[in-house]
Amino acid sequence: MSKNLNTESEKPSTTSSQEVVLLRSYQKTIVIRDGKVYENNTEVTELAPSSDSNPLAGDKPDDPTARGYQLVRSHYKKLISSPFENVVVLTGAGTSKSSGGKVMAELWEEAFPGAKKSDNDKFFKSINFQVPTSDEQKNLEELLSQAQKAIEVLDETVGKEVSQKIKQVEELIVKACTLQLTKEAPHLKLLNKITSRKLKYSRVKVFTLNYDTLFEQAAAEGNYIVVNGFSFSNPSYFNGTFFDYDIVNRINSRVSKEENFITKVFHLYKPHGSINWERNDQDKVVSREITSASKKPLIIYPNSNKYESGYNQPFFEMMSRFQQAVRQPNTLLLCIGFSFGDKHFKNVIHEAVKSNPGLNLIVAMPGFMGRKSIQELIEMSEKQNNITFINEDFQNLSEHYPFSLEYEHDNGEQN
Repeated sequence: MSKNLNTESEKPSTTSSQEVVLLRSYQKTIVIRDGKVYENNTEVTELAPSSDSNPLAGDKPDDPTARGYQLVRSHYKKLISSPFENVVVLTGAGTSKSSGGKVMAELWEEAFPGAKKSDNDKFFKSINFQVPTSDEQKNLEELLSQAQKAIEVLDETVGKEVSQKIKQVEELIVKACTLQLTKEAPHLKLLNKITSRKLKYSRVKVFTLNYDTLFEQAAAEGNYIVVNGFSFSNPSYFNGTFFDYDIVNRINSRVSKEENFITKVFHLYKPHGSINWERNDQDKVVSREITSASKKPLIIYPNSNKYESGYNQPFFEMMSRFQQAVRQPNTLLLCIGFSFGDKHFKNVIHEAVKSNPGLNLIVAMPGFMGRKSIQELIEMSEKQNNITFINEDFQNLSEHYPFSLEYEHDNGEQN
């Protein structure tokens, strides 16, 4: 779950009732139009059967959706397999769905159930928030922002009621983010694949806007070492300098007289905080067990104060690291389950795509053509060749993400 709690659609991108867009970039567009597959407006009439099909479409080689996805996955596998020196992954709420994560619409219904409409409308009016008549108006971030502002001008009695409701919603968010990794969750599968890189390259950097600890749980299950800015002590304290550390096998290093970096290490950044972080009495940020939530978790709740909070540590450190990461040459930035509703990250990505010719952006998003939040980015993809949109969800992307062919484990084992 992330502060950016927008709904992840499971439907393919549609520009009209007869056209479904599966991939879009400067060089290639793959669509299904009137039951036929087109690549760059040329109909694809012959295509060999492949496992790269959409499970929802079945295994029929004559199914246009299956054939379309074969082309899509063949394209992005080739792109991802390029020898990128830096790999950066940004994830949002869509990556938590497989383990029971909820998006904004679902949280709204829990906080303001239809059965209590009269009470809900009374609350909305008390904070001068427009009573929502459509799903688009059910914006939890705008509501919490309005509620925070209203407290300053309301009388004491009503102000306490509003404060109580804010607390209730925040507790609901924390509860919804206290998730256990399920067997169906593809987090570990993705970690195994994105970290299958030559050790001469930089460590993979995973930035998640979610509050949950699903990536940490997957890492523990896969025996990964996570460099997350916290010390290896107990309790574990945050210090941004830990991101500059790495782990080597010193015995082998002495034999070869070279740095021998160990495998199964990646960086994890949580710019919006985590349910298992808290600030202690000494004003230090402490990390608890990954399977339990703090009573007062250190997270940036969705409200108008989020940008101001982003300048505090450890959030500022995380955001700074993201800005640095996307400015590096020969970099792959993979966005998964992120709806681009967070303006801060959206702006950083836009600027990086414009100014860094060595950055390749892949956005995996179901229904991307219908998303208002990425229309500017789609227009940019028509003018430059470093942006690719794929109509793929987290589950399928993790399944079809390629292992690096050039990856060599020091111990000869395969992930």
